Amino acid sequence: MSAVLASSALAGRFSSVTEFTLPAEAKAKVEVPLTVSGHLDSVPSPDWPNFAVGFFYLEGPAAEVTVVMDGSTYVLKPGGGVAKYSSPRPSPCATIGLSLTIKGLEPGRYRFCAVTGYLEGSYFYYDDRVEKAVEAKAEEVWPWWWLLAAVGGCVGLIAVVGAIAYEERKKEEELMMLMLARR
Repeated sequence: MSAVLASSALAGRFSSVTEFTLPAEAKAKVEVPLTVSGHLDSVPSPDWPNFAVGFFYLEGPAAEVTVVMDGSTYVLKPGGGVAKYSSPRPSPCATIGLSLTIKGLEPGRYRFCAVTGYLEGSYFYYDDRVEKAVEAKAEEVWPWWWLLAAVGGCVGLIAVVGAIAYEERKKEEELMMLMLARR
């Protein structure tokens, strides 16, 4: 289910984010797998219609981020997220887990959050929130002239080693000739 993050938090005493595995660094344009788990710690307020766990895109250089959850693809704009919920509201000690994949991020720094609470309509009212950032780094591309210099350097090194080996072999042959001539 897709949702929009509500602007106000709840009391923060009924549920908690127990796992959020987003790495601090990732390669740009490579899928980033992550997990989010939430736990219902105690009987919440009667206002809670369900128990939910969510993942939200807060900010970053991209106008939108694509995530895959349970085989479905979602496009998240800053402030948007996905959630899974249990309804009717479960008893305490219930756990909900999300397994997600963020499709290849463009280079830059992104902020995300994992939340627990409840969903009402298209709004997520969060009780606990954990934020994390990931730096998507582009692979270093070596300029063509660096590659050419590296290849030229290797060829030059091979030529020098070959010349030294040739000179050493030539000296050995001369010594052999001198030894044969003395006999």
